[in-house]
Amino acid sequence: MVRKANCDVDLTFYAMRDKEKFDRGVFLTGDGDFIIVLDYFIKQQKQVLIMANARRTARELKRLVGGGFTDLNLIRNIVGLKGKK
Repeated sequence: MVRKANCDVDLTFYAMRDKEKFDRGVFLTGDGDFIIVLDYFIKQQKQVLIMANARRTARELKRLVGGGFTDLNLIRNIVGLKGKK
């Protein structure tokens, strides 16, 4: 039996359901499928921050959030986990 993860749908549902409760959202994803919902949040004056592996993050997503993107590998280096996986 193969199971399909529904994390994308869950994240989108809860973010949209609770959108009036936050002014800033931090999303741990590089998946370009989220562009539509994140673009909506930006247009609603929400601050959108993305944390993900830069090499595996959709270019369009990085472009959308601009300076709101943080490469997880940078964080790894900052906290002294360089080379550890």
